[in-house]
Amino acid sequence: MKKLLPLMGAALILVGFLQPVTDIPHTPVVHADTTEVVKTEPVSPVIPQAKEEESLPIAPPPVVLDNETIVWNYLISQGFTREQTAGIMGNLQQEHNFRTDGDGLAQWLGDRKAALYARGGENNLQVQLEFIMYELNSYESAAMAAIQASTTVEQATLAFQNKFERCNPVYCHPNQRINYAYRILGSH
Repeated sequence: MKKLLPLMGAALILVGFLQPVTDIPHTPVVHADTTEVVKTEPVSPVIPQAKEEESLPIAPPPVVLDNETIVWNYLISQGFTREQTAGIMGNLQQEHNFRTDGDGLAQWLGDRKAALYARGGENNLQVQLEFIMYELNSYESAAMAAIQASTTVEQATLAFQNKFERCNPVYCHPNQRINYAYRILGSH
């Protein structure tokens, strides 16, 4: 009997927890251990209330800028006017549509391409932008002077085309470069 009492008490308690709170009988529950039997009042099961989770503000997704926007921001940060920036970018769109693979943003060839590749990370947009500025501030300083002297989109586009890109006239398409420059100016 002493072994059976603890099991019966546990069974009574378990039955009490399985029934709805309103169906718990109000009879004393017997708890027993090996030495004495103790009567107590019934205990209602405590069902923890689910805490409302604090609603944390949802962080917006990170802004992923496209290459065009990154190039715009970079060139503006280098002190170019909006028109000059658009002129440079009209050329970069014509050259390789702001892509960094292959011959890069400016479609570098020969020694200029070798100099870019010598820097490492040649397909990295930031590396290519820094290389453009390196060239403009060193051996392409005539292009820099012509771009800085320009006050219109057309002047800036043609200055970069003729002094920096020095593209083959058959493939230059200056009107397309100017149209790209105006589109870029209008979108930034």
